[in-house]
Amino acid sequence: MKRSAAGLLLLALLAGCGGDEADGKQQAGPSAAEKATAQLEQAAVDPKKLKGFTQAEKPSTSLDKPSFQYCTEKWKSDDQRLAQLTRAYLDKKSGLGVVETLIQYEPGQAKKAFAEFDQAVDRCRRFPNPESDGGGTIRAARIEQRPPAAKGLPYAGVAEELKQDGKFLYGTQLVVRRDDRIVITQGLSADPQAAGTAASRLLSLSAAKAE
Repeated sequence: MKRSAAGLLLLALLAGCGGDEADGKQQAGPSAAEKATAQLEQAAVDPKKLKGFTQAEKPSTSLDKPSFQYCTEKWKSDDQRLAQLTRAYLDKKSGLGVVETLIQYEPGQAKKAFAEFDQAVDRCRRFPNPESDGGGTIRAARIEQRPPAAKGLPYAGVAEELKQDGKFLYGTQLVVRRDDRIVITQGLSADPQAAGTAASRLLSLSAAKAE
């Protein structure tokens, strides 16, 4: 079955994130990382709220992949993560994809990680995309109008322009810091406006869950 461009990109973004479950059962109580992962699972948007979307890939809790996925470079803040949860969904009818990533940092480290986001975007303007015909281009474009969900919180946004199979695919990624946690929502579509709307809606749902 032929996958949509958004579906292929979702799989590319999640590549390498699986296979993170322990082989055996631990005898001791839950670790700090396990507790943080459980908290992120509770904080994630309920899939039932995403009408028309189905899970595109098994949720990932791996810390092997950089949180700011703009190139293969490892960022300093990656070593300060306690847990990370990524869930991707796809509307097969429209080809619209959305990704939610929640990252829990060690106390006081999320602020530093948030500052590193700008560095990641600036240093990785061009990056290899295994599903494309020559790579993609990231345009460091700030989202001028903040969605209600980000009001009063440290907030950043970036627009992505990707060329895939001879066609352009657009993404909007919104990044919000809440205390020691960073929430990243992403919309992917052939329509840049649809991508932005999807990312904002997912962020609003995430904020509602946090209240």
